[in-house]
Amino acid sequence: MCFSTNVEQPTPPAQPSTADAIKEWVSSMPEVFRMQQEFAPQEAAQQVQLAQQYAQPMGEAMLSAQKAMYPEEYALRDTLSQQAQAGMQSGVPDWMQQKYIDQMRAQLGEQAGAGIGADYMSRGLLQQQQDWQNYYQNMALSLTGSQPVFGASQPQTSNYMSGFTPQSAMTNSQQGYGSYAGLYGNMYGANAQLGASQNSMWGDIIGGAFGGAGMAMSSIILKENINEIDSPLETVKELHGVLFDWKENKQRDGGVIAEELEKIIPSCVVEINGIKHIKPMMIIAYLIEAVKELSSKRGN
Repeated sequence: MCFSTNVEQPTPPAQPSTADAIKEWVSSMPEVFRMQQEFAPQEAAQQVQLAQQYAQPMGEAMLSAQKAMYPEEYALRDTLSQQAQAGMQSGVPDWMQQKYIDQMRAQLGEQAGAGIGADYMSRGLLQQQQDWQNYYQNMALSLTGSQPVFGASQPQTSNYMSGFTPQSAMTNSQQGYGSYAGLYGNMYGANAQLGASQNSMWGDIIGGAFGGAGMAMSSIILKENINEIDSPLETVKELHGVLFDWKENKQRDGGVIAEELEKIIPSCVVEINGIKHIKPMMIIAYLIEAVKELSSKRGN
């Protein structure tokens, strides 16, 4: 008697092709576009709302933390910032103007008192004043750490359209197919294991008498509808005992053929995963009653 499983491995469906991926991409594109149109404005509005609600307190908190960590640097920055503001609002000092005038007169010579000389000197003084203010303005801009001081940024939104391409559809299809095909192998393994467990269970039940313990459950408390065997001797005469070799391990053995036994005692044969198994204890019951019947006929 051999307890084994016969579970056929299922064939997974065909792998998706490039044409399948393109078709899936084309059919899904309208929905992706609809989602883009629906959610992009919502994302932008949410970013604006969050900025209005949290930008100012976050900036104040960051500034407070920076001042706490670097007090000397921020004290120096405040001093320089005050000087820059004062310089932008003030004019060129008198001593600097006078120095510039003296230099211009020395360069212009006799033309210093002429109209063209006075005009040249006047424009030079205006340029000096502008350069003075630009100097302190650049100092102020440098202290702020950015030029310009503030620049508005556009709210960012998710671009679903850019990520949904035929290549991405193909990649997702291939990944999904790999997982799907893997389920077939897992299902086969689970079925094979279940089949083996079922066979093992049947082996414990119907072949326990030949197991390592040498016992099988037979208590009357487990049984009902108990009947005597009719014509056991005639039935046994129809049985066909044979010797054979197992295909799997080539070992010599003896017994009966399940398909032949099934025609004589159908209830003595069970089929598990396409393999027919016999119930040895039922055969023994027939043999016991057949011997008794034969002995009775001989008058023993």
